[in-house]
Amino acid sequence: FALAAGMTFAPSLGGWLNVSIGWRCLYTLTGMTAAMLFFIYFLQEAGNRPQPTTLAIIKAAVRSKTDRKNRYIYSFVYVTGVFHSGVFVWIIYYFTTQYGLDEFHIATDLFIFGLPGFVVSLLLYHYHLDKKVINILYLALGLTAAGLLVLMGNLPLWLAECLLGIMSLGFGCSQPLFIGILKLPAQSNSILRPAAIGSGLLFAGYGSGPLLMIPFLSVDLAPAMYWLIGLVLALAYLSGH
Repeated sequence: FALAAGMTFAPSLGGWLNVSIGWRCLYTLTGMTAAMLFFIYFLQEAGNRPQPTTLAIIKAAVRSKTDRKNRYIYSFVYVTGVFHSGVFVWIIYYFTTQYGLDEFHIATDLFIFGLPGFVVSLLLYHYHLDKKVINILYLALGLTAAGLLVLMGNLPLWLAECLLGIMSLGFGCSQPLFIGILKLPAQSNSILRPAAIGSGLLFAGYGSGPLLMIPFLSVDLAPAMYWLIGLVLALAYLSGH
């Protein structure tokens, strides 16, 4: 819930707040909050025995020859992060260049895109359908890719925003699959270790997604869209393993 909620509300909330308080103030508040959380965590862990670093755990997982399935799951989680952040960047660039929207309206469009998928992910979890969502994963990701293709047409703004809501339904169907990192067999007494690795790779995907998208957007919207479709095909391949 926390992960899906952060993905859904943070981009829009950041855009809305940036208009009123400015990015410097927003950046400072975010940094102070992160520092406070880190300090609280540091105090809680100060008395515990040393644990392997996250990097060491990831290296051990990658090098393990008996953990092939886990490597596919970790790869899927990383590529999912790249795809999700890439779609957000593509939408921001699209509505900025095609319709000349300001930052406040871009944040609103991101909310339109994120909210339906967020609700879908919660419903899937509530009705214990997260294990079955893999059956419609290809259709869901295909719906998002098809929406990107349709957006390439000369659409009225209201229709493009309605299409965002429809795309979000498919987009949200991949979010419950993040819980797959919790289903990995733990190599220790704590199930939190594989979850921590998966979360780290997921956010690494979030961070690298925009960086990978920039070279394509510097050319045109179409190459960036083809890159996203390529990520869909990669996710389809990884989910099959």
